[in-house]
Amino acid sequence: EMVRSFATSSNTIDVGIGPAGTGKTAVMAVISQLATLTGTPIMGTALAGRTATGLQAATGIPSVTLTRLIGENRDGGGLPHGAIVVVDEAAMVGTRQLAAVTDLVEQAEGKLILIGDDRQLPEIDAGGLFRALVNRLPAAELTENVRQHEPWERDALAQLRDGSVDEAIERYRHHKRLIIGQDRDDTTAQAVQDWYRHVTATGNPTSGLLIAYDNDTVNLLNQRARTHLTASNQLDGPALNAAERVFQAGDRILCRRNQNRLGVLNGDLATIISIDQERKSLTVRLDRDPEIRELPGWYLEQGHVDYGYALTGHKAQGVTTDRTFTIINGNTDREWIYVAMSRGRQTNTLYLTTPEPAEEQCTHLTHAARHDPSDTLTVALGSDRTQTAAIDQLAKPGPASSDVTEHVARIVARRQAEHHEHDRRSPGIELAAAP
Repeated sequence: EMVRSFATSSNTIDVGIGPAGTGKTAVMAVISQLATLTGTPIMGTALAGRTATGLQAATGIPSVTLTRLIGENRDGGGLPHGAIVVVDEAAMVGTRQLAAVTDLVEQAEGKLILIGDDRQLPEIDAGGLFRALVNRLPAAELTENVRQHEPWERDALAQLRDGSVDEAIERYRHHKRLIIGQDRDDTTAQAVQDWYRHVTATGNPTSGLLIAYDNDTVNLLNQRARTHLTASNQLDGPALNAAERVFQAGDRILCRRNQNRLGVLNGDLATIISIDQERKSLTVRLDRDPEIRELPGWYLEQGHVDYGYALTGHKAQGVTTDRTFTIINGNTDREWIYVAMSRGRQTNTLYLTTPEPAEEQCTHLTHAARHDPSDTLTVALGSDRTQTAAIDQLAKPGPASSDVTEHVARIVARRQAEHHEHDRRSPGIELAAAP
């Protein structure tokens, strides 16, 4: 239905939404094939380089980051006439960047396809435009989860996404996917132990992932994971010290900076194959690409490589693995937990750290946790921190930017007008003409 909606639409802007694991990438692959058949220029883009690269690998759509797409076409004469631009993970993109891409597409008389999930983690930059467009415009929607293996878990995720908090918690509790620790130390130790048992049993370190809300907990999880692997001699050979990290063959790592010359992107996960102590470099195999890469000493010394056993929720968004082990505390919210619990195909387990009353950061959840630790999860799942677009701030006092507000209003007005004028079709983007 989503493919048909996009292919037969004469709109300048089309919006497609779907929960995690519903096959949004597969839809884009079909759109790419139809564009090729009709000779329509098509390009993809995303906020993160890793997402753009993944989009290109999975769909065949030539893809770059939003920053590059906007910069090159704003200064280089614009997009090809009639071009289709697909924005992946559009809910993560700030309002100003989406507005800039919309300008480019309008100037080229092309089509903009926004693909994402308005219930996942929101924009880091000022935003809310994607959610505003979902609320105002007809949107094609995917609903069938094809990632999680267990039917009950697919149901729990749907309840989590829609805000049916009590029902979702009960499902996870019933299937022993909710583990409550005595304190942070106890909870993290249990999560790492469970992760270690899984990756050791499978012999595949890429099949499990630890996820946490904050960098401090991620660092603790990474250190504990390495301790287990070192004790069992799964990390061996010479060690290389760089930027307060010790790396060995077998280590899982995370690249934290784009470096086109090296063929690595911010967010890339990899496994160390070997170490060259003389050159102070790492030879690694990326998860997304079977080709071997070499990370030189200067890249390591500048702190661009970290351990990759545990990630924050934002880093984990877009990652798919077999099993996840997620630490939550009083700072998490429904969108964050939804993203974390939708990464694993086989199992996803929550480890609840009860906030200490003395910790100032535990604000709204401390009182609930004193009565029942699982109340922390209930309150967190009831917390919605998604951003609101400037257009939704018109009736509220505050520093909403007028130019962004006007741009959003113009997008909505134009899209709604097009909805009632189907005869105004551009042959350059009419995918329905494909044989």
